[in-house]
Amino acid sequence: MEKTAIKHLTSLAILLLSGEVSAFTSLSPDIRIRHEGFVIEFLANIPDLSNDGLPLNQGFADAAFMWSMKSPVTVNVTNDYNNPCDGTPIPGSSVVDDGINSIDMIPDICGVKLFANALAVGLIIAPNGKISNSDIVFSDEFTWGIYDGPIKFIPSTDPDNPFLRIDDFRRTSLHEIGHSLGLNHSIFQSSIMSMQSSDIFTLSPDDICGISIFYEEPESCTILLGQGVTASGASTTATFSGGSSSDEGQTYKSNFMASEEIDVMVTVVVDESDAGHSGNIHVIAVLPDGSLMGMNQAGGFESFGNSLPSAVFKTLAPANELFILKDFTPADFDVSGLSVSFFVGYSLSGSPSDIHYGSEPITLAIE
Repeated sequence: MEKTAIKHLTSLAILLLSGEVSAFTSLSPDIRIRHEGFVIEFLANIPDLSNDGLPLNQGFADAAFMWSMKSPVTVNVTNDYNNPCDGTPIPGSSVVDDGINSIDMIPDICGVKLFANALAVGLIIAPNGKISNSDIVFSDEFTWGIYDGPIKFIPSTDPDNPFLRIDDFRRTSLHEIGHSLGLNHSIFQSSIMSMQSSDIFTLSPDDICGISIFYEEPESCTILLGQGVTASGASTTATFSGGSSSDEGQTYKSNFMASEEIDVMVTVVVDESDAGHSGNIHVIAVLPDGSLMGMNQAGGFESFGNSLPSAVFKTLAPANELFILKDFTPADFDVSGLSVSFFVGYSLSGSPSDIHYGSEPITLAIE
């Protein structure tokens, strides 16, 4: 996590021994990365206090508790210390796989200096997609606090920098624990897994959906778009989630005033056998008269015949995020009294007619 942007050091900090590195997306472009079980333990014994006199250990424990309460995974914290750099490094790196998930606060990663402005880095080892070791290193070069709400600044004695930024240890821990559980960065700004460090200090519906789906308990996702089904009738493990929001994904609803600024967001988690293959993401809009329009790669909608337009053509990651609408204010386009449903799916390039899709749509009604 950076002061200006949350950064995961993929070249060093993540070793995916089954393939190369690629929110709520998986850390790998080809397979879902996760722990074998549903209980994860960290050893944490940071003696420092926050700027406001609170134990940093408690901030980390609070973040672990939030994940435990909101997800199918239990994150336990034991008040003990283990140096993540002690032991024999994996060949070609400075990272040690000792099977112990450790927390530390140091100026470097096992002798390698942290990137500029990096608040924390996760050291994740995941042979064959199963996380065997997940350490978190926090930088000791910043002023840490523990608080909710907007990022804090206090007066500084430095004439060149009159305000000192206080970085929240708890929300940084929330973000880094998310990485440790297998999540990468999210394009959705309301997500604690967003690349941008922000005023968000708790888990969003997108974060909760991500961890619930990756750990195979999708019923915990409140914005799940029904069951994943296929045009061929074959079974699929694909899941689809998303919705419409006027607060960048902190909450979701279906009915909006024309003056509201609307985002429509979706995440497509492909069948595990499809990750790493080229394919298309499709978005179909169903209008009140029953007519259909497909989203194209320019972000517009067009009528279509037998072939569905492609909203995105890409190598499919385990999870793929997309804005159907971004910062859309209906009143700016004289739009009112409109209702539309969006169905979302995907297909592989090799079998374009076999669509995997969510059985329920995202509904949007503008008053």
